[in-house]
Order: sequence, then structure tokens, then C-alpha cells
Amino acid sequence: MKRTLNFPTCLTLLRVFAVVPFVVLSLNEHYLAALVIFILASLTDFLDGFLARKLGMITDVGAFLDPLADKMIVVSALLCLVATGLVPVWVVMIIVCRDFAVDGMRMVGARKGKTISASPIGKAKTAVQMTAIVTFYVALITYQIIALFGWICLICAIFLTILSGAEYIVKGWKEFF
Repeated sequence: MKRTLNFPTCLTLLRVFAVVPFVVLSLNEHYLAALVIFILASLTDFLDGFLARKLGMITDVGAFLDPLADKMIVVSALLCLVATGLVPVWVVMIIVCRDFAVDGMRMVGARKGKTISASPIGKAKTAVQMTAIVTFYVALITYQIIALFGWICLICAIFLTILSGAEYIVKGWKEFF
């Protein structure tokens, strides 16, 4: 039996625990420190999955926590950006609604003993969301026009969010209903 709390899962937990200091720093306008925490947390997203696969340390706990940790840090960051006025709330609502729909499909699958794993589009969505967030935080720090690139990334992220959500729903609907 695989250990539940292995190194990749600990990296995922670091992402979960990073949310509180990230939000506190963001809301107190310490954007550079918040950005550093977000970048480190984002790097654990890529590192934990890679290590879990490479080292054969994939666990049910890790598979559950990884997408949850992603949602926690990304949605927290987007809500902080809403508070700054850089991102409108409707963007966050699209992302949160998609995540609820996908999680609902995953719960139905879990009840039937099946797993719906992350798709390449879903992984791209997360990477583009994180890139947009990093770009907006850089814009907050430097007060430069780089926010335009953040908007381009965010529009791509919204497109990927809707596309991956539809992909999960269609796949889940066909498989479970």
C-alpha cells in the first residue's frame, strides 16, 4: 500500500497552506510578496504531479487534493484581483461555476467507482489562469501596461475554462448517465 502522505502530496499541501498568507499579503497590498508566494505555489502544482508520476507515488489523497489546491490558490488570487478592480467578478463566476460542474461529475464518477482525471485542456486552463494571475500581479507592482498581456491570458483562460468544462460534462454525461 502506498503511503498517503508522501513528498508530492506534501508539496500539494504546501499549496493549500500558501493560500492564507497569499490572501493576507494581497489584501494588504504587499503584491511582491504575494506574487512570490503565488509563483512558488504554482510551481508546486507542476512539480507534485510530475514527481508523483515519475516516482510512482500517485495516491488517492494526492489525486483528491491536487485539483482542490489548484482551485483554492487560483480562485483566491482572482478574488484578490477583483478587490483591486483589475478583474471583474463575472470572470471568477465563470471559473467557479465550471469547477462546481466538473467536481459534481467527479463525485458522480467516484460514487460509481470511476475516476475522471484531468484532461490536457484542463491542465492548459490552469497554466493559463496562473500565467494571467502572475501577469496581473506584476502589473500591480510595476504599474505598467503588462496588464494587457494579463487580459489576453485571462480571455484565453476563460475560453479554456468553458471548453474544458464542456469536455468534462460531455465525457461524464456519456459515461455516467
